Amino acid sequence: MLDKASTIPLYMQLASELQHQINSGQLRPGDQLPSESEMMEHYQIGRPTVRAALKQLVSAGYLTKIQGKGTFCRNSHMNEPFNIEVLLDMENEYFIPYYVRAISSVLKKSNCNFLISNTNRDARSICEQLEASLQRDTSGVILQMTPVNIRPELRQRLLGCIAAFRRRNIPLILIDSLLDGADASFCVINERGGGARAAEHLAAYGHKRCAMVSPRNFYDAVQRYAGFCDAASKFGMQLPILIDSEDDLDSRLPRIVHAERITGIFCFNDALAQRSIRILHNADYSIPSEVSVIGFDDSFLAETTDPPLTTLCHPKEELGRCTASALLKLIRNEIPWPFQKVFDVSLIQRGTCARCSSDNL
Repeated sequence: MLDKASTIPLYMQLASELQHQINSGQLRPGDQLPSESEMMEHYQIGRPTVRAALKQLVSAGYLTKIQGKGTFCRNSHMNEPFNIEVLLDMENEYFIPYYVRAISSVLKKSNCNFLISNTNRDARSICEQLEASLQRDTSGVILQMTPVNIRPELRQRLLGCIAAFRRRNIPLILIDSLLDGADASFCVINERGGGARAAEHLAAYGHKRCAMVSPRNFYDAVQRYAGFCDAASKFGMQLPILIDSEDDLDSRLPRIVHAERITGIFCFNDALAQRSIRILHNADYSIPSEVSVIGFDDSFLAETTDPPLTTLCHPKEELGRCTASALLKLIRNEIPWPFQKVFDVSLIQRGTCARCSSDNL
């Protein structure tokens, strides 16, 4: 019941109570609310209070009014088949196919209409796509946020878009990415834990001087480097040198390995690991007797690398299935918002790591 002694206006209390009933599933999409007179009697309040509360919830997208019939829980975006928009970084050729296959499988089984689009790794493009989604009859959105160094005005625009979905009660869930400041559902990999696991493995083989070969402008790269640094401090290793993979890697990598006496390298992905091994081979370094290398993703490249690549593996298809399933449950109000799940990574040991030689200590 409403607290008439509270400093919170009665119409806001009523709006909050009705919103709770909607979010908890007591009021389902399409349900008709009691009439104004019935709510006046039940809550012992006046008609202006009831109307102010309903107006607020209509404006927020929770309710819709049908002239001559009454007020209903809004369900234009909740009618099945659902209309789902999937925004992914399609430029990643190694694990995006797993995400697409897993997400598509779940959505097809539920007879959803869905469109998969490319984010182009561009914050402005993501904003425009989200804003367009808000203008359509969208039931829910799966979003992969790969950019990291986002200009402040674009970051605020992105946060505003995500908040708008929440206000309109349209579920949005982040996959394999996070956005600082966003109050959102997500299914992500423990990127920081993955970086720590790589450092732990190299430390177990006695490596003290390590480097990370990685791009700088990605959320997962930042997290993996931070995790490696965490573990490096814990195991008495030097903090890793960060080698920008986009900055003349062919000449810089051998030079840094020689100058800094690097014996262990953690790479952002398997493609960079394979490339790093090739560069070091050409510079007459032996892998793994002189330099140990760890990749990330456990892509098809890992087993074709010479020697076969030690790498970190994350459950790509499980992540995609979990994200799509959670989105459908959020749309149906079957689980509370926000849904948040973190998947751990595991290390696949093959042939590119060895004990650090005493000559290199």
